[in-house]
Amino acid sequence: MKKDSDELFQLITALTPAEKRYCSLYLKKNASGDDNRYLALFNYLKDAGEYDAAKIMKQLRYEKRPNHYAVLKKQLYEQLLDALHQFSAFSNPGQQLMQGISQCNLLLQKNLVAQCEKKITTLSKTAVAMDHSVAQLLLQNLKLAVMSKKRFRQISDADLANWEKETLEVNKDLESYSRYAYLNASVAKMNYESSARSAQLTARIKAVIDLPEFSHEKKTRTVHSKELFYQTQAQYHFQSGETQKSMDYLQKNLQLLENNPQTNLFVKSYQTVLYNYLLTCLELKKYALFETNLEKLRNIPNLPAFKRLGKSPQDPMLFCMSYTLEMDYLISIANFKQAHLKVAEIRNGFQQYGEKIPKRNRIILHTMMAYVCFAVAKFDEALENVMPVIQEKENAVAEDMQLVARMIQLLGHFEKGDKILTDSLIKSLQRTLRDKDASGDVLRTVLSFIHTSLRLNKIEKKKWVELQKN
Repeated sequence: MKKDSDELFQLITALTPAEKRYCSLYLKKNASGDDNRYLALFNYLKDAGEYDAAKIMKQLRYEKRPNHYAVLKKQLYEQLLDALHQFSAFSNPGQQLMQGISQCNLLLQKNLVAQCEKKITTLSKTAVAMDHSVAQLLLQNLKLAVMSKKRFRQISDADLANWEKETLEVNKDLESYSRYAYLNASVAKMNYESSARSAQLTARIKAVIDLPEFSHEKKTRTVHSKELFYQTQAQYHFQSGETQKSMDYLQKNLQLLENNPQTNLFVKSYQTVLYNYLLTCLELKKYALFETNLEKLRNIPNLPAFKRLGKSPQDPMLFCMSYTLEMDYLISIANFKQAHLKVAEIRNGFQQYGEKIPKRNRIILHTMMAYVCFAVAKFDEALENVMPVIQEKENAVAEDMQLVARMIQLLGHFEKGDKILTDSLIKSLQRTLRDKDASGDVLRTVLSFIHTSLRLNKIEKKKWVELQKN
């Protein structure tokens, strides 16, 4: 028997509150009769903490009709996608543009040529303003279809030549975008494949930057191409250790996006570019700039372009981004008292968003919280926060954080005077460090200090610490 899929549950879980409300209304509107099976299943899955097919089928009385349940799930999945499409059409300018083009095709099929021409004129202005080359090309094809419908009456040779010129320019724009998109994706792939900065990675990215396309930003033809130009340059200079140059390109990218809020690109890229800009502010210790732009990051849901999409101020990724950056900043300036006040806010966020917070982001925040709690001598809190990191089984998610977490755990128990447990943790960490490279030297020194300290009385300990200082 085919394994039951939880894709419908995943889709419903991913919906925003506004989307859930709209989907409920859509299902009510499109239901026939009082027995709305789709709405019943939707409401059940919307409130479920996990997907349990057997429990759902029993609750909705499908335990003896598994095939009926499978069909219901598939149909509800399709209805929800259709509802999301309609919901987005109200708020997504790009989708509205493509819907308008579809309407033009319908008008042309009905031989309502004048109405179609009028709509094409309006949509063409919108497509140019949005830097939407795909829509522009579709509209150029519609213009030619209109000429053909008219049997080219009142169409001069100059009109046809002008149509060809416009269409060739649009194709060049698309070609430019495709080229920069490919090169940018190549650089992104290189970065994902490498876990840290290296001379080899820098050389690979430089081979892309040395191409003619990156000799000057004037080589770009569109807003989209220019955004990819800035993005790729910023990645290269950051990778090569030229953080100030990276920051300059990120600043140009932010300016470009802020000057073109009508493009789909603004919604797609602004949050990520601003996040990367904030990272460079931290690295260059430009803290005044950091504070100003952190507020801009948190204010993103209030921007008109994002409001149209129904982006919630309580967005889980925005929560992760802003608090990770703020904790990094407060730790950098050693303001542990203020950082400790943020710990309670982050805990509230964990409770509010639950599984919507990616595991990797949760692990990073737990490690930062543990570090801060230890710094303000809240050792029990520190130990509480390291446990989710230490207990994480997926190495790819937490391996680089677990060594730090285990060190904080050891120091926490040492400060609390748990001698037996501390001695056991030292031995465990020493076994781990035997397999590590020179990057573990500092940890080995700390372990040696604690190990020796446990075996000295107070007077001997004081003398030994003084000796270490000298």
